[in-house]
Amino acid sequence: MEKVINILGVPYTVEEVECVDKGILCKGQINYMTGRILIDKTLPKEHKDVVLLHEILHAVELNSDKNGWSGFQTLHSAEANGYRDQA
Repeated sequence: MEKVINILGVPYTVEEVECVDKGILCKGQINYMTGRILIDKTLPKEHKDVVLLHEILHAVELNSDKNGWSGFQTLHSAEANGYRDQA
């Protein structure tokens, strides 16, 4: 799967890859500089959808922070304290 999605006016290319990052174990990753979202191609379809949504939320967070809205800080605080989904 390779497709381009628009997140708040910014295009991102979504790609399924064999290995998202050799240095860490992760299922997906967003790169704001290159405009790429990488998804582990070995995941079941339902998990890929959840991981993609997770990465999209990171992009929304980045753009909302630039606009002075920090509503996602609560989400990151919860994740930092161990309250994260296993998506």
